Amino acid sequence: GCFFHQGQACESGTRLFVSERLHDDVVARLVERTRSLTIGDPMDFATAQGPLISGRQRETVLGYIKAGLD
Repeated sequence: GCFFHQGQACESGTRLFVSERLHDDVVARLVERTRSLTIGDPMDFATAQGPLISGRQRETVLGYIKAGLD
């Protein structure tokens, strides 16, 4: 899903549609799951999220985050 290959794969999810009544619960669960991810060396089996492929991709992701917050 979304976290496969740091979200840079064809299978990565960019949108999630949920019923309005489930919105708050889904967001809370996603935040909880995301905060629990281990970020670090991709060679370490404990790592769930490695680095992005490039500085350009980093800027793209930061743009997505900004758009989501706006």
